[in-house]
Amino acid sequence: MTNANQTHRISVTQADIQAGVRRDPSSCPLALAASRFFKRDCLVGTETIAMGPNGGGRSFVFSQKVADLIGEFDTYGRMRPFTCVVRLGRE
Repeated sequence: MTNANQTHRISVTQADIQAGVRRDPSSCPLALAASRFFKRDCLVGTETIAMGPNGGGRSFVFSQKVADLIGEFDTYGRMRPFTCVVRLGRE
């Protein structure tokens, strides 16, 4: 059984940013970092990271500040490396 308050710290690196694809929920820098961290495909939505196949339907929630960083990357292609905390949203 998973703890409902489960949190994880995910680091988005310069390599994630350089490899990231604007407006692509499976290849944005946060999706690449999350996929590396969780060792499975991830999709980034407006406020969540959804686990890909074999992820058990789990999703993780991130802060508005992170959503703003993703929005800036999608719009302008700009982002600096950062670390964020995500928490389990639902199973």
